[in-house]
Amino acid sequence: MSTKDNGDREAATDDEARRLRQRLEKLNARANAGEPGAMGELEAFLKDQPEVLAAAGDLARHAEKAWIDLLVGADSFTRVAVASQVERLKAELAGPDPSPLEKLLVDHVVVAHLAERQAELIATQTAGSIPQAAFRLKKAESAQRRFLLATKSLATLQALQSQATRPVKGPRLYDPEGRKTG
Repeated sequence: MSTKDNGDREAATDDEARRLRQRLEKLNARANAGEPGAMGELEAFLKDQPEVLAAAGDLARHAEKAWIDLLVGADSFTRVAVASQVERLKAELAGPDPSPLEKLLVDHVVVAHLAERQAELIATQTAGSIPQAAFRLKKAESAQRRFLLATKSLATLQALQSQATRPVKGPRLYDPEGRKTG
């Protein structure tokens, strides 16, 4: 396949994505306005586009994005760097074949990590009164506790799963000559 063919396919995919996004925005606006039948059309559209529904309903992803927005503001470079680090962390924590519960806990750990980092950054600010500084420190400590609880939950689950999938050794048999068997 030539590079030109690949470029044409990407352009077609971009055009299709743009059309889908426009259709979704129109249907959503009509449904939000209370137009009769629009909600049914929106539901039918989303049923035919499960990946759109999955992305829109991914609350962990929304939480990650909100924390990243809070952490980096409008700095595009840092946003890309942090988002890349988040994806790398999720892959490392989840491992090669995570269970649904493991995926949920990995998302929880990552969001708690972002919240903890943001609270630590805020705690380093020197502006304000002593009570304000104490509040920032208390907030950072609370975020750290939530992060540690999330990591403990994930580690516990992974340890239990590891034990459950470990092969069971056969029974040890008695040998009158003292050799180990089984």
